[in-house]
Order: sequence, then structure tokens, then C-alpha cells
Amino acid sequence: MKLATVDSLLVLLPLAVACSSKSRVDADGAASDLATQQPIHVGAADTASTGSTGAPSDTSMAPQMSSPQPSMTPAVGSSATPSTPSPSQPSDAGATGPSEPDPCSEEKPAPVPTMVTQPCTDDVNEDQPDLPCSQWVEWGTCDEEWMLERHVCDRSCGRCDGDTIVVEVLPPVEEDLCTPPEPADGEPDVPREGPTLPPLTDGQDGFTTRYWDCCKPHCGWPQNSSRPISSCGGDNGSLGGDFGASSACEGGPAHMCWNFGPQSNGDNIAYAFAAHNGVGCGACFQLDFTGESHNPKPDTGHDQGSQSLAGKSMIVQVINTGGIDSGQFDLLVPGGGVGDFDACTNQWGTSDLGERYGGFFLACQKENNFEYEASRACARDWCDRVFTGKDDLHAGCMWFVEWFGLADNPTMKYKEVPCPEELTRISGM
Repeated sequence: MKLATVDSLLVLLPLAVACSSKSRVDADGAASDLATQQPIHVGAADTASTGSTGAPSDTSMAPQMSSPQPSMTPAVGSSATPSTPSPSQPSDAGATGPSEPDPCSEEKPAPVPTMVTQPCTDDVNEDQPDLPCSQWVEWGTCDEEWMLERHVCDRSCGRCDGDTIVVEVLPPVEEDLCTPPEPADGEPDVPREGPTLPPLTDGQDGFTTRYWDCCKPHCGWPQNSSRPISSCGGDNGSLGGDFGASSACEGGPAHMCWNFGPQSNGDNIAYAFAAHNGVGCGACFQLDFTGESHNPKPDTGHDQGSQSLAGKSMIVQVINTGGIDSGQFDLLVPGGGVGDFDACTNQWGTSDLGERYGGFFLACQKENNFEYEASRACARDWCDRVFTGKDDLHAGCMWFVEWFGLADNPTMKYKEVPCPEELTRISGM
């Protein structure tokens, strides 16, 4: 057999170094640019959620004037398109030598354990350290797999040869550079489409909840806004300029109009109206979701729906106030729970509203022991059942299940921004 020349080895060495230095995962755990390029590698030998805090419509007649907010559309950038790599240059016509094998196509041999002699001990079960080895011997568990693998009570179980024992030690597991990473829980396994917003660099910490109580909102009163929003009657017909009509939550005719539900622009941006304290009517805020929840699940410390929002953004316009926390935005979501007030039972003609705080969505989570996909399926059915013939409400309900991922009070960064036309054309503010 002809041996490889020194020149051939020098050609292969840089390829191996470059290949082995290729990173598969960025520092923050997100997939790197290898998702769009074919790599060449060298192989190696949920306490249950409390749900949403419903924001009560403020039906107080106390004046709270505010200056109108500007209505401008923020700059929205398009999703970046990966650049096409330049084609590799052809090799010299006269170059010869063996072709470089693809290490990822080669089947790796199974790891070979090494037999090691070590002192024989009577290590107790770490999960139940108060139980002595004599108890396990008495129970006859010495041959159970978990005791053998963890070398629990080796001496008392008679596995020793004098004062030593011979054990198998597997070599350390090498990093697999050939298999693409599996998506994390809640992480989308398909690319997102649509425009994106420039991420906030100096936002404040906050979180979102959800509600829909069917009441006339705080900013529907002329005493609270120089440009009050219009209300609708029980049949969702506009009351026009009758801004003095009393709220349905006080027995009056004025309800929240159904077109105030959330809407999306592709996979990355959505718009909604919200209750928030401490700002004037019509103020708009950008929310950048962190992927975590204000109510993390006790078993994992995470919420799968909140994880699905990582990297997504919303712009919300404030039209209501309520008994909510600082940094909390209570999103108007049909089926999100009536909270402290309820005009929906009469307007919708049903008491099938789910949890008072948390609505259809929390009720479905409780019914399904907070199992994610089963809870989403339940919520879809509930949206269909209650909002038949109410297209705007049905669309907003389904938005929460699909785009928002049934997220349970997700955390985010927020900052005041100019109001986009997607919101001002509905609110008039």
C-alpha cells in the first residue's frame, strides 16, 4: 500500500482544524448559522398557574385628562436573509491525492469500557441516606440494576474481592458535531416568517396577563381622554359619538367593541390593546418577550408557551386601567377571563367563560393537568364553542392559542414607542 505523502498530510491538517473549531451552538443556546449551511466536521473515535389578573374597567367618572399620543408607524425591519456563500474555488488542475472522507457519514464504534480496580466501599443510597446497607440486604435488592450501576453497598452485597472491586468505566462522551440539535421545549422547529422589530436595548422588566370583561374601558370616557374611543352596544353595533353612554358593567348599553382583539403581522410581531396604570390614554409600548414566565411551572421552572414567545415582539396601546401591578400589561384577549367585572355573560348569552381570572385558557390547563398540547387543543375547542358567529372574538381567542402559544403570564422588556397605524385606525387615538 502506498503511504500518504507529507504534502497530502499538510493539506488535510488545516481542514481538520477548521472543521473541529466550527461551533454548533451559540453562547445563548440558540441555533447558530449552521442551520443554513452544511457543516463539514471531523468526527471523534408548572405550582399551578394563578392565571391572568383580570383588569377591571374603570367606570369612575373622575377626570383624568391626558394629552393625545402621536400616531406614527414605527420602523419595522424585514427579516434578514442569509447571504449565499461564495462558491469554492476549483482545485489546481494538476493536484492529485485522495478525496477527503465525510466523517459524519462514518459509523462510530461503540465506546469500549475500561476495567478499573478501585477500593470496595459501602456507599449508601444518596436518595435515602438514612437507610443502612443492612436494610437493603435484608430487602434483597442487591441485584437490582440501580444498585449495581451506582455501586450502592458493594461490600455488604458481597461484590468485593477482598478490599477491592473491579468496575467498568466508560470513556467520556465526546461532543456530537454531526447531529443537529433538537429544538428545546416551546422552541419553534420551523423558521419564523414575516417582519421583525428592532430589539429594545434599554427596556424595563414587565409581564403580561389577559382579560376581556366586555365593559366600556377607561379611555372611552371624555373626562379621561381628549379623544375617547367609541363603544358598542350589546349586538356589537357602534354607539358612535355617544361617549357619555354608561358602561354595561353598570347596567348601561356601552360595551367593548369586538374589533379590539389582538392581531398579528407574521410570526414575529403582533398588536393588541391593554390595561396599564400610570400613563395617559393612547400611549403605546413595545414588548420584547424573554421566553420565561412570571408564573414558572414547579416541575420544570419554565412555561412552554412562554418559551415559544422568545424573540417575538408586540406593540400595545393603553386604553384601560385597573387593579394591576407596576410593569404589568393586561392584554385584551377574548376568552381571557372577565376579572373583577362581567358584562360578557349577558352580551354573549353564555356563562361558559372558564376561570374568572384566566378564562378559557386557565380552565383548559387545569382540566389537562397543565399538559401543553392537550391544553391548547381544549382552548381551540372552547374558542369554537363560545364564539360561533362572532368572527372578531373567535380570531382574537385563536390568536392567543396559536401566535401567543397559550403563554402563561410571560415576562418581557417594555418601552414606550410611537403608535402604529394598526392600532390607531381602530382606537382613533
